[in-house]
Amino acid sequence: MYRWMATQSVLSGLRNARIVGRINVARFGNALLQRLMTRLMG
Repeated sequence: MYRWMATQSVLSGLRNARIVGRINVARFGNALLQRLMTRLMG
């Protein structure tokens, strides 16, 4: 029983980490795009 709960918590943690990673990648990509656009326009 305890083992199942541990695996469930680990799986949920991995899922959250994946979502956070996606958000970080999106933010990084947006920052890069903004820099490129400002460089092109200016």
